[in-house]
Amino acid sequence: MDKPIVAIILAAGDSKRFGSENKLLVEINGGAILKRVVQAVTGSSVDKTIVVTGEDHELIQSLISGYDVELVQNKNWLNGMGASLAVGVGAVKGDVYEGILVCLGDLPQLKRESINKIIDAFVENRGEKIIIPEHKGRRGHPVLFPINLHSELSQLKGKAGAKVIIQQTKPLVIQSASSGIYRDVDLPSDI
Repeated sequence: MDKPIVAIILAAGDSKRFGSENKLLVEINGGAILKRVVQAVTGSSVDKTIVVTGEDHELIQSLISGYDVELVQNKNWLNGMGASLAVGVGAVKGDVYEGILVCLGDLPQLKRESINKIIDAFVENRGEKIIIPEHKGRRGHPVLFPINLHSELSQLKGKAGAKVIIQQTKPLVIQSASSGIYRDVDLPSDI
């Protein structure tokens, strides 16, 4: 494979269950949740990173201003994760990239090694399969999609994200050594 991988970090949600504060801006061990995710993704072997923002676009832009990322705002962020993913994929040129790595913005324990293992599995399978990580029987993120699903991903709507696309294919599930692939933050107690 000679084409690069683009990552899309979804950071446009409304954090309703967390309360009035945007959970992505909350600090854990000296770093905001989203900043920790951006560090893991940009420190991995992805070639480009796009961060999809919502209502708090300016705050997020300020938080990650020192990182080599492209910010894209989903002005219809209340329409759900599918809509945000579609906006991010819309910023990806399909003829430039081999795969689209989709990552949630609320995985503060995500490790770049986990991301690189997903990319390695994608390359080993010639970029033909969706790659999903799993730890102790529980699936997580990021999920790596072949570029031939660009059109389907760019038409997503609603809160379900890309689940429908995954259900219609036979993804390759790989084992991850880290629970950071699914340990997201939904409630203040998750901190």
